[in-house]
Amino acid sequence: MSENEKEFTVYNQISESAAKQISESRSFFEKMYKTTLGAILLIAAVGIGVFYWLVGQKYADIEATVARKTDEQLAALQQKIRNRVEDEFKTEKMRALIQSVAQDQTKSGLSDVITRAVGSQVQAAIKAEGPKIQQTVIQETKKSVSELAPTIQRAVKEKAAEAEGRVQSRIAQWEDVMQASNLAILARNGSGVSYDQLMALTRTTQNPQIRTIGTSTQNQLFLEMNQGIYMNRQFKEKKSEQELLRLVDDPNPLSRQAAIDSLVAIGNKSIVPRLLEKAEHDPFMVVRHAAFRGLMVLTGEQIEAL
Repeated sequence: MSENEKEFTVYNQISESAAKQISESRSFFEKMYKTTLGAILLIAAVGIGVFYWLVGQKYADIEATVARKTDEQLAALQQKIRNRVEDEFKTEKMRALIQSVAQDQTKSGLSDVITRAVGSQVQAAIKAEGPKIQQTVIQETKKSVSELAPTIQRAVKEKAAEAEGRVQSRIAQWEDVMQASNLAILARNGSGVSYDQLMALTRTTQNPQIRTIGTSTQNQLFLEMNQGIYMNRQFKEKKSEQELLRLVDDPNPLSRQAAIDSLVAIGNKSIVPRLLEKAEHDPFMVVRHAAFRGLMVLTGEQIEAL
């Protein structure tokens, strides 16, 4: 073995020994560090525990002291309030207030009881007096009705009179219409008097139905009397002119018509004034019709009947 190899071997041995020594020293120091740190933490934990125990003990003493002081102050305040209330209750004002409150509470508490009691008593009294009350009501009602009887009768009479007046008014209107209808029938059947009455009623009435009846009757008779065909009436036995003049006023309307037609036929113009009177006032339409026709023939004038 050469010198270099020997030196290298020795160097390696020394290096390995140094490394081993360093590793053992490191392990030892790490163990010492951990032991020291644990001891320190233990000492710290014990110290902190002792500190908090001392502080807690002091806090408990302080809290007990505060609680004691507070209880003492509350007791003193309560005693002061009781003394103040007792002093106030000794005054007249407080006694009056207490009395008023007591009365209000009593009334409030007894109001329902009093109401029910009074209601029960009233109901019992009304029930007991029921027959008498009923009889009194009946008597008073009869009395009131008896006192109001004249007023009621007067009101009934007034209403009856009003109703009767309305009914009579309607009846009167219908009576006027019926009268006008009857006059129209008679006029169409030849009654001059009925025709004159119908015309007079038509001129004065306010009833539109009556005016319609009068106008329609007049129009019908006007058409009949102004038609072109006229049938003369003659006597079966020939009459003298003097007889004919007398028959113009005969009670029989057909005789008057025949007399007028006969005198007109012979051209006797002396009867014109009488024809005018007959045309306007003869009681029968046939005679008026004959007089109108005679006037047109004798005067030569076109005259419209009616």
